[in-house]
Amino acid sequence: VGQAAAQNGVLLAVFTESRRIEARTGVGARRALSDTWLASMLQQEMAPRLREGDVSGGVEAATECILDRLAQGGEEGEDGSGAAGAPPGAPCA
Repeated sequence: VGQAAAQNGVLLAVFTESRRIEARTGVGARRALSDTWLASMLQQEMAPRLREGDVSGGVEAATECILDRLAQGGEEGEDGSGAAGAPPGAPCA
């Protein structure tokens, strides 16, 4: 998961029985994927799909957000939240 030398891996875990979701990042990915951003993204993008029983849709939505964020270099909007150009509180554009 990621590149060992760059330590830029991301692990996304879904625990269906305990109804938990977690994301862990390597040191090299933390600048673009802060814990605050990840928690917000998981709650706004993934959790609603999981509540509807759409596990694959939740994983896909979270993965797309993470990839978009990494492609943007972790840029934040002017208010410090979300991706550049996204509405406040929206982690994904």
